[in-house]
Amino acid sequence: METSCTITNCFGGSIALTTTTAYTTQTYNSIADVPQAMWQQIVPQEHTFLNYDYLIAFEACCSVNMGFKYVVFRKDGRLAGVATFQTILFDGNNVGTEESRKELGFWPRLLNSLVSRMKMRLLVLGNTFMTGEYGWYFTDVKAPGVEEVSALQLVIKDLVQEAKASKRPVSGLLVKEVFADKLGAFPELQKAGYLQFQVQPDMILDIDPEWKTFDGYLAAMSSKYRVRMRKAVKDMNGIEIRRMTVDEIVAHMPEMERLYQEVVDTSDFKLATFRLQHVQYLMHQMPESFWIDGFWLEDKLLSFISFYQHNGQIVAGMMGMDREAQKQYDLYLNVLLLVARRGIEHGARQSVFGRTAMEIKSSVGATPHDMYLYTRHVSVWKNRIIMPMVKLLSRNEPWKQRNPFK
Repeated sequence: METSCTITNCFGGSIALTTTTAYTTQTYNSIADVPQAMWQQIVPQEHTFLNYDYLIAFEACCSVNMGFKYVVFRKDGRLAGVATFQTILFDGNNVGTEESRKELGFWPRLLNSLVSRMKMRLLVLGNTFMTGEYGWYFTDVKAPGVEEVSALQLVIKDLVQEAKASKRPVSGLLVKEVFADKLGAFPELQKAGYLQFQVQPDMILDIDPEWKTFDGYLAAMSSKYRVRMRKAVKDMNGIEIRRMTVDEIVAHMPEMERLYQEVVDTSDFKLATFRLQHVQYLMHQMPESFWIDGFWLEDKLLSFISFYQHNGQIVAGMMGMDREAQKQYDLYLNVLLLVARRGIEHGARQSVFGRTAMEIKSSVGATPHDMYLYTRHVSVWKNRIIMPMVKLLSRNEPWKQRNPFK
């Protein structure tokens, strides 16, 4: 599908974004349909989450009940950008946990009850399973300007119409996630009826080049935090941390799924659940930039965490953990320390911890980086009705930021 990007009245009604852009686009149903050399000419190799090999593995991992679209942008005839979309079934039951719902007041609890009944097909611009700006890349700009956001908006309009024509219509639209310092022209989406809302920040550790080693990192901490971290490491006595092989992953998959589900069950918001048994696709496609570390007590797997190398960062991915072992061995804090350690060992400029558990992540030196999402319903009147529900999802509980360094 090829279109010229002139946007007028994207969804009807009075909330259209009207602008023009010089971009033209071509859309593909599978990354395998995109000429690899063309895609790689646009996206830098180190941009892992838009890397061709990653997208091949991602599509293989997640193809059940998901649809995919890949867009190539040209400007003045030259290759100028890409974007990735997924279509998923959103289930409102995945919003909140039983424990968190009990803490809500009457009106928030009522709204949460309404949200839990919602089921809709959702078109996502971004990466459904990763936190970060992993849905688009433009060669000429660091943050999308009016022309780039307009081009993305027109693609969304076309994909909505295409889905309707195929008898598999989408009801909701989601743009995820945009860092506060790279908002560019994304706030313009609010003129098209999108609601901007702030989500929990991404917690990121800036790695000081002077640290050199994990001990150097600990030495940079104040005495209070250094003692706490060393005690946590000591509590791990008898536990070995090692990279898992594909054979080990296959052999221990039932246990990994159980540990992963224990973590997923505590999450307040689950857009979708990753099919863990397919991580071997990622390991096969990206042996140098993706791996899984396991925490082992003899032959028993107590916890695991996956890592990606991305554009000078070490990014923590999916995690599984035994709750009882967490209490005995202070596993979670040790997993966070491992994220910091891997960043230092790989000479990264940052270790990325992701959202949630902000206070304990700040205790190992991670700092918050604010992020925003944009969402709307394709129906104008339904869009106005769901606004209070979306605001409910965007509530952020107060937390205390720690600073462990001298």
